[in-house]
Amino acid sequence: MAAEKKALTTITYKIPVDIRHELAGQTISGGEVGHYDIGRDGKVRGNYRGGGEKMVHFRKENIFVRIAGKPDIEAQVAVIEEEERKARKEFEVNVHGLEILIAASHDEERYREEFEAMMADENNDGARPPKGVLVSYKDVALEYPRAAVYHRAERYYNARNDVKSSAGRRAMAIIASGGAIEDAEKVLAFWSKDVFLD
Repeated sequence: MAAEKKALTTITYKIPVDIRHELAGQTISGGEVGHYDIGRDGKVRGNYRGGGEKMVHFRKENIFVRIAGKPDIEAQVAVIEEEERKARKEFEVNVHGLEILIAASHDEERYREEFEAMMADENNDGARPPKGVLVSYKDVALEYPRAAVYHRAERYYNARNDVKSSAGRRAMAIIASGGAIEDAEKVLAFWSKDVFLD
């Protein structure tokens, strides 16, 4: 089996020699792209809404580097963004329908909550029932079986039990990478039989 090519996920940067910093001239690595705002006090703050300036943050050294005007960093960022775009596209193909399934799940949950509130309200005699569910989760799950298994695996992944969570992660990876539904379902079905040895 050929060695799998490791995806570029972090950035390296050689700090210019003429910068007054203890790491001048050294190469640092582990940088991650983010959007940041620089405050009036000169401190950098994360901007999680995607606004602000695009920079690379080297966490270990707590150094922020602007991307613009630095061809070496711009090239690395372009490679990472292309890999992320391809991964998103592959995910959308392999887990098609997930957003529709989640929307159906939320709609059913909304209906249950509104129905329970109606039943608890003694002033509501049923003349003002909640708006019905547009499409059932089961119907969407039948239409998008890969998304349904992925969504179930996601719930396993979020479990408090580490073994169940691990099974969920493995099943999610199987579906996201284009693996067989049966393989993912097998992992989810037998998660309690997993044995870990030291």
